[in-house]
Amino acid sequence: MKDSLDDMLSSLIECWDGNVLKRITGLSNACALLHQELEEVSWIGFYLAEENRPLLHLGPFQGKVACTEIPFGKGVCGVAALHKQSQLVGDVHQFPGHIACDSQSRSELVVPLIYKGRVVGVLDIDSSKLSRFTVKDQRHLEKVCLFLVERLWRRENDKMELKVINQGFSVCKVKDVSALDFSNQFLFVGKTDEEFSVVCPSDKTPHNIIACEKGWRAFRIQGVLDFSLVGILSKLTSLLADNQIGIFALSTFNTDYVLIKEGNFCKALQVLRDAGYSIVE
Repeated sequence: MKDSLDDMLSSLIECWDGNVLKRITGLSNACALLHQELEEVSWIGFYLAEENRPLLHLGPFQGKVACTEIPFGKGVCGVAALHKQSQLVGDVHQFPGHIACDSQSRSELVVPLIYKGRVVGVLDIDSSKLSRFTVKDQRHLEKVCLFLVERLWRRENDKMELKVINQGFSVCKVKDVSALDFSNQFLFVGKTDEEFSVVCPSDKTPHNIIACEKGWRAFRIQGVLDFSLVGILSKLTSLLADNQIGIFALSTFNTDYVLIKEGNFCKALQVLRDAGYSIVE
């Protein structure tokens, strides 16, 4: 895979203006470029998801004639769509329920395209070579798919979907991490040369607290955010600051979490709704 692939995609794919035909054009060029740049690939293409049914339809592709419809949960593509997770398969004949569109296919990599928490399609790549794809390939192509969703699904004025976390949180300073319960669904740990800090559910605070501030609520930005995206959190927090609402932000590998004091939480959600953000409670 050439180092310039990302740059070529960026210059090739224009930002979407709402015209579905332009989305298909962009995916077609992306498919052709990937087919050109990736080695030992026998088939590459996109399957696009119906909006109201768990069904994938064949989209732009390069290679032999392919299956036209794949239900969610069926084959490698369907499993990737159902679970919203990439599928790296070294030997397709060992994959339960593999759909054999091409008898020469031996290994496969499928990456879902996710927009606002919903699978809108998958990128499917086959090879006639066993174990052709690596975790490094998977990570790079996941980044490619994030870029494609950003360019071909999201409009400039499109607002993010925000998911409310239905529990209270505490921000704590602790002596060390020995008392932390890592089985908690939500647990954020920070270490500097001066302190250990923890954000955890208020009913799960560790016993070795030095200081603690309770009464926080939280929401997260839905989806997986590419590291190259600029200004997503700042736009949201600036809007809240303009309404005299303070925040405490946390970033993970996938996304951002925003904590707000409980007394301002409902007001914050309403401000964001009024600004066009979609709130999932």
